[in-house]
Amino acid sequence: MFPLNKILNRIIEYSFYLLFFLVPLVMTPWNYELFEFNKTLAVYFFTLLIVFSWGAKMIIQKKFLFQKSFWDLPLLIFLGVQLLSFVFSISHHTSLWGYYSRFNGGLVSLACFALLYWALVGNLRQEKVLNSLVCLLTSGFIVAAYGVAEHFGVDAQHWVQDVQNRVFSTLGQPNWLAAWLVILIPLTWAFFLRYWRLSFRNWPLILVSVVFLVYLLAFLYTKSRSGLLGLGVSFMGFWGLLFWLTKEIKKFRWPFLIITAILVILNLVVKTPWQPRF
Repeated sequence: MFPLNKILNRIIEYSFYLLFFLVPLVMTPWNYELFEFNKTLAVYFFTLLIVFSWGAKMIIQKKFLFQKSFWDLPLLIFLGVQLLSFVFSISHHTSLWGYYSRFNGGLVSLACFALLYWALVGNLRQEKVLNSLVCLLTSGFIVAAYGVAEHFGVDAQHWVQDVQNRVFSTLGQPNWLAAWLVILIPLTWAFFLRYWRLSFRNWPLILVSVVFLVYLLAFLYTKSRSGLLGLGVSFMGFWGLLFWLTKEIKKFRWPFLIITAILVILNLVVKTPWQPRF
């Protein structure tokens, strides 16, 4: 049974890697909803694979495998409210599956997200979670690079929308791309701090810096005002918490100044709706 348990662990681990890497990239021309519907189906597929493997592990080990965390109760309360919303809904189909052409935002998709959280907490150790973040950032780099290429007209002839003016890459909507990048950009700051050391041969730091720059360019090319607000909140929250929790302002002074300078300079160079006019 030990080899089977090891195989199941591998299935869970690599399913999470594929989930984080593939879902942002998934899009097809074969149905009406090119973007979100296909991503949602991919999430459902990996959720089934992960939960099935997790359940098989419990059967083999003959015990309930669950790692408690701070977010368990809030998630259960949230899902309970969603269940009540489904029960008393005037449209059970929409409440269950979500918006009709996307299959997202309903009880099923929310339950999938909760199950994925619990499966990750209960089955992936810290180094595996770090690997998952690397997969996510790698996928994000591809998405952002495609968004930057869209701004320069790589596929302008294929879209009715003015994609060069406001890019959306593989997410299908500029504000969605901006919101997603607002989540990823602070992760690049965290890796920037992890590898911080001034050296021309510090390749991890150089790589993280390039990823951050591409993310930021794609973000600015979305021209999303709500995204800018979100980035401002993320910036203040990230650095505020870092300085407050570590009490080491001097240690992180240069990374903070460098990242702030990049944000300001690119915002001034790239034409955006919020750019100062002189």
